[in-house]
Amino acid sequence: MRFRMLLMDRKFASFCAITGAILSWMMLAAPASLAAADRPTVVELYTSQGCAACVSADEYLQKLSLNENVIALTLPVTYWDYLGWKDTFAKPEFDNRQRAYAVSAGNSDIYTPQIIIDGEHQEVGSQTDVIDDVIAFQVGQRPPAVPIDLWQLGRTLVVNIGAGALPKGASTATIWLVQYQSRRQVSVSAGENAGKVLNYANLVRNLTPLGVWRGESKGLSLPVRDLTKTRYSGFAILLQVEDAGPIIGAAMMDMDGLTQ
Repeated sequence: MRFRMLLMDRKFASFCAITGAILSWMMLAAPASLAAADRPTVVELYTSQGCAACVSADEYLQKLSLNENVIALTLPVTYWDYLGWKDTFAKPEFDNRQRAYAVSAGNSDIYTPQIIIDGEHQEVGSQTDVIDDVIAFQVGQRPPAVPIDLWQLGRTLVVNIGAGALPKGASTATIWLVQYQSRRQVSVSAGENAGKVLNYANLVRNLTPLGVWRGESKGLSLPVRDLTKTRYSGFAILLQVEDAGPIIGAAMMDMDGLTQ
């Protein structure tokens, strides 16, 4: 899906400039540790309906999705479809995203279930104790986050990304729009999970790049109607170094928070 960028009139531009300045001042005034802790941790689960070992990871992600300090996302992959059951939610672009993570980590293999935390920590999805420890570690150790603020102005969703620093050696970050369905269920009749009913939380349906960020304060606007017509439950905005690097900013919103 492609989203049309809306040209802002002078009044709107002035409003955004003033608001952006206030947000920037607030971020500068906040302690670095507080800013880092305030940003939700992004957890991506790569899973498959044809993978018996994935069921417990799917259940774990449902629990994580209830944590307001975590953006938990489910991304089903296609590469186990040959095992007797074709995943009904899988998309090749999710395979590609997982492969890009593997390449960035110097690996050649991909597998399920796999959990990737903040775009940089890769863990076996069934090792929940390890994952809990990594999430707790991230909150205390990661650098201050780039602030991302979302609000509705009339029929427009405003995405305001504050100024910040890219990691050493990086020149750009990708702004991702991630649209998801908060709850989905599927009955599997063949393959490793034959006879099981699988439940998913925050099932990703669209992953769309909105633009590039180079450290400057940046504003984007999206037509609310383009978001609401999909009938998805919510969306997240991720700021990710290059295409598969660390996630340095994140925010999410339920569709219930938008009015048409």
